Amino acid sequence: MTAAPTRSGVAEARPPAPATPPRTAEEILRRVREIVPQLRERSADIERERRLPPDVVELLRGTGVFRMG
Repeated sequence: MTAAPTRSGVAEARPPAPATPPRTAEEILRRVREIVPQLRERSADIERERRLPPDVVELLRGTGVFRMG
């Protein structure tokens, strides 16, 4: 995972390269756990804006978390 500085000086999370979709819930959870540090770094931005920034949505999408159902 790489990060790019923004105008506010806070690094934005960049989604990983497209990967194969996760096949199990365990795989989704493993992927989500890997991005927890990036989510914590962005938590102040998320709380202040009261929404998920597009780059965070893409980061989550890359884990397959939106496939859980």
